[in-house]
Amino acid sequence: QQLRIMSVYQQLIYLKVPLPWPLSTRDIVVEAHGFDELEHEGDMVITGKSVKRYDDVKIPKVEDGSTRLEVHLAGGRLRPITMNKVEVTVVANVDFKVYLPNAVVNWLSKTLAYYAFVQFRAKATSTSGNGAHYERVKEKKETYAQVMEPVITFLAKKEEEAAKARAQAAEKEKKTEGG
Repeated sequence: QQLRIMSVYQQLIYLKVPLPWPLSTRDIVVEAHGFDELEHEGDMVITGKSVKRYDDVKIPKVEDGSTRLEVHLAGGRLRPITMNKVEVTVVANVDFKVYLPNAVVNWLSKTLAYYAFVQFRAKATSTSGNGAHYERVKEKKETYAQVMEPVITFLAKKEEEAAKARAQAAEKEKKTEGG
């Protein structure tokens, strides 16, 4: 749930995360910032951290049976490979608000990372014609266009550079064969 949208690249977000046993449902309120670094680094970067209050925004109360976790700092790198393929890297320092032995923390880290990416992939593929994300994209076309425009420009430039390199390599090979 978007609690406040300051810009396309800055939002206050509330998430509810059902977790597998032995953990109960967790929720989080996070301020997220996005950065378009496509031209310089070939990435879009997202950072975020938990907030307990935010200006005049009404922060949802923690529901019974749930625990508010705390993200000390999280970051993600989204590197477009093609229009249908993105390399995603995520690093997060999260306090789940429960004591667990290291072996369990390690197991949960692996399990939850896999589970999170399965969920992320399911949400991402829902843009193909159905699902909540697809509906949100339809509803907020201008917002999503504002994010996608630099990606399309970046991928077109990348393809143009690759085509130029292929042509140069073919020309070089032609000269090598002929002389």
